[in-house]
Amino acid sequence: ETRWLCLGLALAAGCSATYHNFFPLYLRNTLGLGREWIPLIINLGVLGEVFYTLAFPWFRRVLGEKGILLTGLGLMTLRMTLLAWFPSVPMAVLVQLGHGLEILALFVLVPMLLNRLAGDHFRNSMQGAFSMFMGGSRLLGTLIAGHAIEKDTLHALAVAACLGTLAWTIVALGYRPQPAETDAAA
Repeated sequence: ETRWLCLGLALAAGCSATYHNFFPLYLRNTLGLGREWIPLIINLGVLGEVFYTLAFPWFRRVLGEKGILLTGLGLMTLRMTLLAWFPSVPMAVLVQLGHGLEILALFVLVPMLLNRLAGDHFRNSMQGAFSMFMGGSRLLGTLIAGHAIEKDTLHALAVAACLGTLAWTIVALGYRPQPAETDAAA
């Protein structure tokens, strides 16, 4: 049941690697921001993570788990698309508003989904294997992004948006989540 989820998440990790590795360069080299502004813009997204995490039970009730995944992946892809097509400081700030839901989907929800699928005797092994798989996907994504950025940063963001779109499509069409029986109170 997890093969489509894992494939989609591997592509999402490649997309995410572009953002995490090259967003500071985008802010500095493409937008010409001074170094003092870069951490502030990046941390606006981090601040949003707090509020998205606190609202997780609400998102789970309203969107469901697959809805959270798709919304997080969609916002990640939208961020890359907007940064590539509309490079500006206001856009760089605006796209940080959805960062927390992406993190909620990929780094909070996914471990919960894996825990549900794993038995008590191999839960840690499954989380470890998944971490290695995602780490490898991030490395591959970084290699792809590094090659794409040789042309320019906007090209790398556009390639990342394509990876994100493919990830979203695979999860939307292929992944069927297991019902949340054991962690319904979360």
